[in-house]
Amino acid sequence: MRSFFLLALCCSNIVFASATTLEEQLKQAIYQNNSGQIQSLLYQYQQQPQQDLTLKSYAEAKLSVLQQNYGVAIRIYRKILSERPELNSIRMELAKVLFADRQDSAARVQFDKVKNVGMVEIRFIGPMERKSVTVFGFHKIGKIKPYLNMKNAVFSKIILKPGIFGRHQQR
Repeated sequence: MRSFFLLALCCSNIVFASATTLEEQLKQAIYQNNSGQIQSLLYQYQQQPQQDLTLKSYAEAKLSVLQQNYGVAIRIYRKILSERPELNSIRMELAKVLFADRQDSAARVQFDKVKNVGMVEIRFIGPMERKSVTVFGFHKIGKIKPYLNMKNAVFSKIILKPGIFGRHQQR
């Protein structure tokens, strides 16, 4: 009986260790933005009897982001935040995805919430502010309406002539 108990204890420790290792590998794949590994490890992780549902959802959202399926990722991140609003790293991820999906005002709200906590990545706020200035600048100078796709627009005094690629005139 005692040997059976020790064997069961040893096996449960091995299962726990492999689940922990799998969890760590999944986290590493998420941080490395490796969609192939995330997909494979997420499938294995879902087979585990004990799962961290937040990690599972985070992996699903990150996979959606990497596949540029922003709507699904936004929905998952918002669900995570509704259950665990204290997770500011998830809020930051949501803000990044909203920004990538061109939902600038919603992204700004999330960035501001993260900023108020003291955790902020200035490199994302800067482009968002430049984007707003750029759209306004082009609207004034080039008469381009602000609702057009201006994702990669750059404020410049160089204007390309229509139909002539590679040539430009100085204003």
